[in-house]
Amino acid sequence: TYIGNGIHYENFSGIPQKAENGYVDIGAVLRIAPIKDVKTMIYAFADLKKRVPNARLFIAGPEDDPEYAQECYDLVRQLKVPYEYAFMFTAGLRFIPDFIEENRAVSEAQACRGLAVKGNFFKQVKRYMSIVRPLMLRSLGRSETMALSLELRGFGGSRRTFMESVAPKGKDYVFMVLILLVTAAVIYGRVKLGM
Repeated sequence: TYIGNGIHYENFSGIPQKAENGYVDIGAVLRIAPIKDVKTMIYAFADLKKRVPNARLFIAGPEDDPEYAQECYDLVRQLKVPYEYAFMFTAGLRFIPDFIEENRAVSEAQACRGLAVKGNFFKQVKRYMSIVRPLMLRSLGRSETMALSLELRGFGGSRRTFMESVAPKGKDYVFMVLILLVTAAVIYGRVKLGM
């Protein structure tokens, strides 16, 4: 179904359907900000995932509020959304600011070469294509590098492993006890001895 939100459906109706790959893909391009209520979308997806196991959620957009974005990441972990989906969520968020920065860099480079994006609408679109081409090539190169890196690290394998165990060891416990003793001594010194 189509939900109108200021988008002219006719402009996008010619886009071909995605090839069947066994997944139900849901996408959202938005600012990660409290006003957009991303948390409710994550809750709804977690509920949907129980009913439709092959559903995937893609969220892409800049982080307007880093604290709220961190809350969204934490919510994804808390709801035990599979790490593949959590990764897609964070990778999508990561790509948008990079894409904006690369757009600025390519625009500046083209401006240094004398490209002026002025004139009527059609001239601007034609000239902007000289910015879009290198931008798309750089983005494709970056995504290919990321895909290769993920493949080499075994992302999505049947058995998930970690480089190191981060569980506390004996010396960590000794250090924690030492910190507690020092803290207790400082508090005792301030309260009883007035230091």
